[in-house]
Amino acid sequence: KYTPAAPGDRTLMDSLVPFVDTLSKGGSVAEAAKASRKGAEDTKAMKASLGRAVYVGSEEEWIGKVPDPGAW
Repeated sequence: KYTPAAPGDRTLMDSLVPFVDTLSKGGSVAEAAKASRKGAEDTKAMKASLGRAVYVGSEEEWIGKVPDPGAW
């Protein structure tokens, strides 16, 4: 295991896991991309617990507005 990051941590994993899950269930690449985009958009409302977003900028500036750059 390389990272403790998991979906919900406001990281790349929030878009990567839905992408892989969709493909592994037999979904198309287009469906996986759609799931990945939704996962990235969902990070807008998340509080960062891992990654650079934990210590860069204030949450008031981006929470609810900006998706996690790593997830996007």
